[in-house]
Amino acid sequence: MRRALVIVTALGCATGGATPSDSAAPTMLDGGSDLPATELAAAADTTPDTTPVDVSALDTALDDVGARDATPFDASPAADRTPLADTIPPSDTSRPMDAPPDFALSDTIPIPDATHDGAPSPDAAPFTPTALRARLVFTGPSGVTTPPSWNAHLPKLTGDARFLYAVHTHFPTAPVSARFAAILRRPRSAADAPWTEVARLTHVHQPPGVVMDTMDRLHLVFDCLREGTADVTCFPGGAGTGGVPSRFYHLIFNARDAAGALRWDTYLNYNEWTTNSNGYHGLATLPGGATVWALADTSWNRQVQWWLSPTQYGTLAPLSRPAVYLLYPILAPGPGVNGLLLYAGEFDPSGGTNAGYLASTAYRGTLSSGLAPWFRRTPTTPPARGAVGAFPSDLVSDGGGGYYALSYLAEGPSRCTELLRFGRDLSAPPTVTPVGCFETYARLQVSRDGTLFLLASAGDRTFRLGVSSDRGARWHFSTVVVTGLEGTDDVSVYGASLLRADTAPGIYDPDRMVLLFSGSNAAGLARRTYAGELALTP
Repeated sequence: MRRALVIVTALGCATGGATPSDSAAPTMLDGGSDLPATELAAAADTTPDTTPVDVSALDTALDDVGARDATPFDASPAADRTPLADTIPPSDTSRPMDAPPDFALSDTIPIPDATHDGAPSPDAAPFTPTALRARLVFTGPSGVTTPPSWNAHLPKLTGDARFLYAVHTHFPTAPVSARFAAILRRPRSAADAPWTEVARLTHVHQPPGVVMDTMDRLHLVFDCLREGTADVTCFPGGAGTGGVPSRFYHLIFNARDAAGALRWDTYLNYNEWTTNSNGYHGLATLPGGATVWALADTSWNRQVQWWLSPTQYGTLAPLSRPAVYLLYPILAPGPGVNGLLLYAGEFDPSGGTNAGYLASTAYRGTLSSGLAPWFRRTPTTPPARGAVGAFPSDLVSDGGGGYYALSYLAEGPSRCTELLRFGRDLSAPPTVTPVGCFETYARLQVSRDGTLFLLASAGDRTFRLGVSSDRGARWHFSTVVVTGLEGTDDVSVYGASLLRADTAPGIYDPDRMVLLFSGSNAAGLARRTYAGELALTP
């Protein structure tokens, strides 16, 4: 793997802020219309080194889940369930898209009685915040239909002990040269301090993502996109298309100034992926310190890579499903210090729209063993072509060895969101609880005492907040009013990107929900990005 230490003498960043906003519903892009189907060869001196790196030592320090089993995915499969393989099964083009799930989760899993699950609890209401103060992060030059919070699964907010960092993307449909992503900074100790632009990317394919690792290094992922055949530079220091239509970059920032703020004129670039990229990134940091990202390659296979140090890195076996693209992935830590979970939507490219999602599919594994199928959710009635039938909403740990998945599953006007609760044995079927009907990007957070919070936009200047103290069996729902939008034309908020243990491990507080989100006006045009915090305990 070729390493490059880049030192930039001039940032060339414009000052001032810009913040697009979100419409009440997500804007989903097909991602392929602006890229050719063929892949161009990368320059010879940037070919990634794919020599396997021994990471067996990384798996020796595990958490309280227990020692890693030699058969990690299904040590004792039930007689009525097909065992999960250690490798991704070969594509079966004969399998109909509306067939029952073929992984550990099936439609035969009993759904709890809806009169007890997902309904308001008769118990006394728990503590719930009722207002969120929005603080302006950036204001874009104009309103656009694609909000800066597009792909809310990709982290856009991170930080360390001294500063928070956020990404705002101005994303006009055309021309590509008008697109940019501003990276902004704010002192953590001063919530009302203004956000300051510290770096800017241009010619971005899609909004970039950012996370901190356990050593407080900031990892930035993005695709640099050219419109024609002439290469372009997206970030100072030579981060450009480099002979391909859309070039992926993973840059690492570690140098700091006298105030402890990250410097943007020097970074590391290891050229992990140098051929064409179709984007749709995912990004997370694992407890063992490795940072993991995912991208769609030129054939729409899902590539997953990781980096721990200059000598510890790797690329896992690619993931794919027959006749669909795995898009909008959520990456999350799994059991152990190097366990990995991935949850993505199955996009139907033949559906005729950019919103045709047939199912949501999850994978699990480790950095050393790779990923294998975990579960898949499809609606009882197949969706109309080009409609959203299923979509991954969120995936989090419960803090005690179990996991929650939030799945958008269109089963009717009052039932389109379900909670899947997994215990320590991830090969065992989960408890499935319908929790009403929320947006596709509803978010989860678990507080220190195990209380579960569900946040979703309500289509106006409020969020809906669900609180469950019994692991999702019963819920209390309330309205959180967003203040701080006065003087703007934003009539709705959407697309929350949460600060988490896998995005900012050094500062994450499970009893505070820290979020970045967009606003949009009555015409559905987005221009602004906001940040806010909710205290989840009295």
